[in-house]
Amino acid sequence: MHELSAAHVRALQRNVDFVPGGELHWREKPLRYPQVEVLTEIPSATLLFGVPMQYGGIRVTLDGLDVILESSSRMGHEVRIYRVNRHGVQIVRHP
Repeated sequence: MHELSAAHVRALQRNVDFVPGGELHWREKPLRYPQVEVLTEIPSATLLFGVPMQYGGIRVTLDGLDVILESSSRMGHEVRIYRVNRHGVQIVRHP
């Protein structure tokens, strides 16, 4: 579906794994995001990753060569957006 080299997928995954859970600091274990490689196999290149007790989740989208992580909440919490590329993580929106 979405062609990325294995090296690029590994670099993205390493950087996605670096992104903190943000408002999920109450979790006993660190948040683990879905694998980047899965996004390359989905036509929309987007997953909605539900997080228990967050009343929402995180939208994970493959956007060209980057991954966008966007938190959402039905409770009106601030939205956090990160753009992840093979070189690192850019905070797009953080309350």
